[in-house]
Amino acid sequence: MRSLSISERRCKFSDETDDSSLFEIYSHSGCLFECLWRQALDICGCIPWKYPQLGDESQICDYLGNDCFQGVINEGARVLNCSCPVDCSKISYDYYIVKEVINPQVECNIRIKENKDISEYLKKYKVNNL
Repeated sequence: MRSLSISERRCKFSDETDDSSLFEIYSHSGCLFECLWRQALDICGCIPWKYPQLGDESQICDYLGNDCFQGVINEGARVLNCSCPVDCSKISYDYYIVKEVINPQVECNIRIKENKDISEYLKKYKVNNL
């Protein structure tokens, strides 16, 4: 995979950072943070003291600048303008939660007939239609 370009493989390895990067190790989340950080710097013209600094190229924010910077970071929607490839060596899993009402007549019908304990449990917790 390393022989492919970043655009061909659509991911970056942890050692593929730019010289001007805030981080020495590439990560997708770090890239997104840095993108927002740069946008906030461009809009507000300063960086709060508690955020990473890049040399002497920026000034420290005053109270209003802090508010501006934090507002850009909190907005987060600007992250859509960032081109940050995923990590090549990271495995990620997506999940979702589905909530459905269980109908004991359909879902538990066989077990209810075979096991009185289940039937009694469902009655105790007021599951209807048994």
